[in-house]
Amino acid sequence: ASQVRILNSYNSCQKLSKDESFQKFLNEDFLKLYKNNGYLINENLQNLKNTMQDIMIYYKLRYSFSKDVKDMSKNKNLDILNIDEKDGGTLLYKINNQACVGIELTRYDSRMAMKIYGIENLDKECKLFIQSPSFKNLSYTKKDFKWYYLE
Repeated sequence: ASQVRILNSYNSCQKLSKDESFQKFLNEDFLKLYKNNGYLINENLQNLKNTMQDIMIYYKLRYSFSKDVKDMSKNKNLDILNIDEKDGGTLLYKINNQACVGIELTRYDSRMAMKIYGIENLDKECKLFIQSPSFKNLSYTKKDFKWYYLE
């Protein structure tokens, strides 16, 4: 079986290199991510982007939202936390059946807009996803959240 070993570490990292929970992380989560070469992250990212696009198209065609999430996107990982047909609300995007990404629909600079943000939970796949550079690039600028205008 594959195992990660620390061959050399700086003095400041000596404690970390012997830490059992860090070793466990390296040999389970990190190794899994390394071996699948980011496939799960890329798959989740593409599914999230498609869902965002579905929501944008739905709003552009109707200038409103639906109380039935299936009207806005066929993605089975999308749920409504709260929604108002005109004023927007918050949708939840799930990974492994747990809320992982919040999708906020609200007015920003007097236009309807969408932003996404990670929701911390105990699921390892979700944690790796929301901490990935790809997700951060989709959700943040250098200073603030990225806003996607719907109108």
